[in-house]
Amino acid sequence: MKVITKYILKQIIKVFLLCHLIFILLYLIADFIQKVDDFVVAGVSVTTTLQFVICRIPTMMVQIITPAATLISIIVVICQMKKNKEIMAMKACGLDLHKVFQPVIVFSIITSIFTLFLAEEVVPYTNARSTEIQQVEVRKRPQASFQEWYKSNKNIYWIKHFDIETKTIDDPVFYFFDDNFNLIKKISGKSCRWVNGEWEIKDAKIQTMENGKIPPEPRYILDIPETPETFISKMRKPDDMNYAELKRRAKKYRAQGYDNTTDLVNLYMKLSYPFMGVVFALIAIPLGLWEKIKGIPLSITLGMLTVFLLFVTMGIAKALGSNGTLPPILAAWTANILFSFSGIYLLMSIKK
Repeated sequence: MKVITKYILKQIIKVFLLCHLIFILLYLIADFIQKVDDFVVAGVSVTTTLQFVICRIPTMMVQIITPAATLISIIVVICQMKKNKEIMAMKACGLDLHKVFQPVIVFSIITSIFTLFLAEEVVPYTNARSTEIQQVEVRKRPQASFQEWYKSNKNIYWIKHFDIETKTIDDPVFYFFDDNFNLIKKISGKSCRWVNGEWEIKDAKIQTMENGKIPPEPRYILDIPETPETFISKMRKPDDMNYAELKRRAKKYRAQGYDNTTDLVNLYMKLSYPFMGVVFALIAIPLGLWEKIKGIPLSITLGMLTVFLLFVTMGIAKALGSNGTLPPILAAWTANILFSFSGIYLLMSIKK
């Protein structure tokens, strides 16, 4: 590795880590001030409160802190080099600035891979834990409960209330259909609980199209493919799942006849978010080298404006993807692609 490359990367890494420290501290302070009243009123311990705040950090790192820190660190270092006439000296020595700053792009790729690791291995756990604390400790609500219709292949279930801890469905109704979607059987009961690897319905009432009503059974074993994990996964938010889990859910929903467009958009977003850092690096280099921009503050301001515009574009594209206007993969990557081409264009317009 050349001396100039080591020098540039060393300076960028120092500012990059400093930006992380500042952004995380600002986030912790802002989030703590915003939520401290709710936690005090709910009587949540200091340890649990700190755990909640800390569990939110990986998500913020993936979605904004690391990409923004990449952009700012590159701009600050290049502007400082420009101020110290180091860029001028490089040009005078005949160095190709495009080649000089290529390792910066490699650095942004490495940070994006690290961000992807956080998104896959850390964020699902920390998000689930922070949601659990807010739901159970602060709002004093059951950790898991939902009410909705659930479609399973040819069957449809009415789930009034499902509880994760007891693995019990209250007042369930199960409708079974044939291949022509004709109702052939209906089973309802007071509760349906997962016991020893099977669903057990209490006070089951069974009706069939052939035999009509069958006398109630105090204990009826229901034969369906779903397990408690099936309903638990349906309740989980996309941010609480990694790429593989979200992909399985999207595939399963599609097989069950549901519209899985939103899940597909969220699935591809799992990859596009971490690689925003590369996009910002492509934009930061020309912004820092642009001779018409004098001073670090103006460069950072333009950089943060770019961050804002990218997030707005990504939000619009995500909305268009969710309603079917854009293909899911295009909705997730449109912002990155547009801003990447913009960065490459600006970079090529900079004099070597």
